[in-house]
Amino acid sequence: MRLRDDAWQFKTMSQRQQRQIEARRSWCGLQERDVEVSVMLTRRMISGKRSVEMNVVVRFALVPDDIDMQMRAQPLQHEHRHACEQREHFAESRHPIDYTTIVIERIWTEKDRNPERLHRLSLSPRNTRPQGGADQPVNEGERTICRRSFYLVVPERVRSDQRYLSKEIGMAANPKFEIPHYDVVIIGAGISGMYQLHLLRQLGLSVRVYETGTGVGGTWYWNRYPGARFDSESYSYGYSFSQEVLDEWDWSEHFAAQPEILRYLDFVADKFDLRRDVQFETRIAGMHYDDDSNTWEVIGEQGTLSRCKYLITATGPLSAPQLPNIAGRDTFQGTSFHTAAWPKEGIDLSGKRVGVIGTGATGVQVIQSIAAEVGHLTVFSLDPNYCAPLWNKPIDKEEMKEIRAHYPDYFAKCKETFGSFLHGSDPRSVFDVTDEEREAFFEELYALPGFAIWLANFDDIFTDQRANDLITEFMKRKIRARINDPATAEKLIPRDHGFGLRRVPMETNYYEVYNRDNVEVVDLREVPIKEITSAGITTEEGAHELDVLIYATGFNAVVGALQRIDIRGVGGRPLQEKWEKGPRTLLGIQTNGFPNLFTIVGPHNGATFCNIPRCIEQNVEWVADAVKYLEENKYVRMEANVEAEDEWTRHVYDVAMETLFPTVDSWFMNWNRNLPEKEKNFLLYAGGNPHYRQRCEEIAASGYEGFTLTR
Repeated sequence: MRLRDDAWQFKTMSQRQQRQIEARRSWCGLQERDVEVSVMLTRRMISGKRSVEMNVVVRFALVPDDIDMQMRAQPLQHEHRHACEQREHFAESRHPIDYTTIVIERIWTEKDRNPERLHRLSLSPRNTRPQGGADQPVNEGERTICRRSFYLVVPERVRSDQRYLSKEIGMAANPKFEIPHYDVVIIGAGISGMYQLHLLRQLGLSVRVYETGTGVGGTWYWNRYPGARFDSESYSYGYSFSQEVLDEWDWSEHFAAQPEILRYLDFVADKFDLRRDVQFETRIAGMHYDDDSNTWEVIGEQGTLSRCKYLITATGPLSAPQLPNIAGRDTFQGTSFHTAAWPKEGIDLSGKRVGVIGTGATGVQVIQSIAAEVGHLTVFSLDPNYCAPLWNKPIDKEEMKEIRAHYPDYFAKCKETFGSFLHGSDPRSVFDVTDEEREAFFEELYALPGFAIWLANFDDIFTDQRANDLITEFMKRKIRARINDPATAEKLIPRDHGFGLRRVPMETNYYEVYNRDNVEVVDLREVPIKEITSAGITTEEGAHELDVLIYATGFNAVVGALQRIDIRGVGGRPLQEKWEKGPRTLLGIQTNGFPNLFTIVGPHNGATFCNIPRCIEQNVEWVADAVKYLEENKYVRMEANVEAEDEWTRHVYDVAMETLFPTVDSWFMNWNRNLPEKEKNFLLYAGGNPHYRQRCEEIAASGYEGFTLTR
C-alpha cells in the first residue's frame, strides 16, 4: 500500500531544513510531485484472515549523521488480534481502529548516502480512540474494503530528542492508505518492456513498469563491459514500429557498441516519454495471484507494490548472472565482478594483472578489448567456443541514407529467415556440392560480416553429424592458422561440441590476442582451478597473482530471472514447482495455472532463438492484441489449457530432437556448469521464426484456441 502523496506534511521547518530537503530530493532523483516522506504499507496475514498489523516503509527522511537507532514494533493487542481473526474483511467490522503508533524500527543515517536503503517503521493499532477519524468503506466491484484513517504519533523518545525526527516528520491527520491498482504491470524496462508499455498505453490502459536499474535498456543497461556490442546488424536490431525513430536515428557502426545502443534506447524512451510510467530501482521479490479477485499482487523487497489485472514479464533471456562455484571466491582481496555488473564509472585496467574466467561470447569480447591495456592478462578457459570474425566497420552518412531507404527490405527479410536475422540458411546439403565447392562456400561465408558463417550455411550442419563435422574441421583450421603457438591453439579449440551447436561468439582479432607476450591461457580442462585466494587463483600447477578478477561466467539463462522471483499462481502453487522438471508453456507466452501472466521471450518462445528485437516486437504485439481482445469482449481471465500446453511442449521437444542441439551441453539445454542441480531440457524453440509467427497468428485468429477465456 502507498500513502497518498499529500498525506504527510512537515509541520515545523526552518529555511535551512527546506534547503536540505530540496537538496536531498535532487540527490535522490525525486520528482517535484514526490513528497518529502512517502509510505508503502502491507498487511500481514494471521490464520489466513486479514490483520491490521502493517509494515510501513518511509522512502525519504532527513536525519542527522549520528543516528543509528533500532527499536522493536509494539505487538498487536491480543483482544484485537482475536477480533481480526473473526472477520474476513475490515469493512465488516464496525469497531473502528483509528489510533496508530508509528514505531521507528531502523533509521539509516544520511552518511550512508544510499538512496536505495529505506527507513523501515511499523504501525501497530491501539485499542484507544482519539478525537476524529473513522472507517471509510469503499466498494470495489463485488468486494468491500476499508480505507482506514490513521493518526501518526511519533514515540516520546523521538519527540523529546532534537536529534531525531520530531520536526521533520511532525503530525499527520487522517492519512489514507491504499494499494495502487493498474490494468497492467510490466517487469523490466528493457527493449521488450519499453515497447510493451508503449503499445498498452495506446489502448488507454493504466500501466506500471518496475525496473531494478536506474535507467531503461535492460541488457544494454547492465552489460557495460569493454567490447559489448551487437552481433546482429544494427539496422536489423533496432525497433521497426516507429517511422520517426527510423528516420531520426543514425547508426555509426554496422555492429554498434553498448554506449551507442544505450543512447539509442534512451532516445526512444525520451521520444515516447516512457519513463513517467517506470519505477526504477525496484527489485521484484514476488508475484502472487489472487483467485478471488483475478488480480496479481506485485511484491517488492520491502512489501506490496501494487495489484494488477495483467502481469507481463519482460526480464530477458540473459539477465540472471551466475558466478562460479569455486572455493575461496569471497576471499579475493583485489577487485572482482561479473561482467553484467561492470562498474558504471568504468575501471582503469592499465598496467594491472587481470584474470578472466570464461571464454563464451562475453569473455571473448572482454578479452579482445582489454588485452592491449592491461599489464598481464590470464585467461582461464574451461569451455572454449568456435568464434567467427564480426567484420565490423563504420557507417558514414551516405551509407546510412542507403540503409534507411532499405529498412522495409531488411525487416521483410528478417520475417522470412529462421532466426529473424539478415542471414537465411542455404537449403542445399553439404553433400550436394563437391569438396572444392564446399570449401569455397565456407571461405565466402567466413569473409562475410555477422552470423553468415553460422546462419547462412548449409541447412544440414544443424541436423546431420557428418555435415557438422565438415564445418567444424574448417573452423578448427581457421583457429590454428591465426594463433602462432600450436599448443596455445589447441587450448582454444573445443572438444565437446561441433561448430554452431552453441551460440557462436563474434570476434575482432580475438585469436590474435594470444600471440601477445602479455597474454596467457590456462586450459582448465587439463589444469583445474583449486581455489581462489586473497592474492589470485591457484590451479593444480601453481598460483596466478591478480589485481583484478573478471567473471565472464554467463547466466542462468531464459528461466533464471523468473526463478529468482517468488511467482505463485492459482492456489498459491509456485512456478518453480511446476517447472521443476522443465518449462511447460503454450507458445512460450503462458503457462497453465498462472492466468493473465504473459512471459515475453519466455522458455519455448520463438524469440529465444532469434534476432531478439525482431521477435520481441512479434511477442509484444501479440500480447497487446490479446489484452485488447480480452478488454473489448469483457473477459477477466486468460489461461493456457493443459491440453494445449502439453501439445506445444511436445512440439518444442520434438523439433529440438530433429537437430543436433540436444547432443551438446549449452544454455540452450538449460545447462550451466555452476548450477549442477538443474535438469537438462531444451529451453528454446527450434522450429524457426516463420512457423512460430504463423502458429501465433492462427491461435489469435481462432479466438485464442488453446486458452480458456473467462468472463
